[in-house]
Amino acid sequence: MTEQPTEPDLEQPADPEPDLEPEGADPEPDLEQPADPEPEGADPEPEDEGETFTRDYVHEIRREAARYRTRAAEAETEAETLRDALWTARVAATGRLMDPADLPRPEGADLEPETVAAAVDALLEQRPHYGRRRITGRIGQGEGVPPTDVSLSGLLRSNT
Repeated sequence: MTEQPTEPDLEQPADPEPDLEPEGADPEPDLEQPADPEPEGADPEPEDEGETFTRDYVHEIRREAARYRTRAAEAETEAETLRDALWTARVAATGRLMDPADLPRPEGADLEPETVAAAVDALLEQRPHYGRRRITGRIGQGEGVPPTDVSLSGLLRSNT
């Protein structure tokens, strides 16, 4: 008699590579699981219970920390504003620019007068029209001999 293969036998493909490991050997350890799991009967290590605080106390501490963070942010903003004002005042003190606001404070620049002077020099090299204009000589306004004899009727006659 010949045995006819059943359907499940036909669906199983032949194993192309035979198992090279002996049957009693451990398979490769799973990388996701810890290498040395705790035995099932062992008690887990007791956790450090440390000090615990009441919910109200924790909320109060968090509110206090939030207030300090807010105050620190406000202080930093105010300090930045004061640094900008000092920079602008030192630029104005040089007297070399028409408008001190033309030279904003570079990020991270120190506020020493030498640094300010160097920044003003660099700006005036790039944009000389930002410099202060000084009028010299005669410009024709308000100069000359004032008239001694002014009369309204004389002005009206000269305009006609």
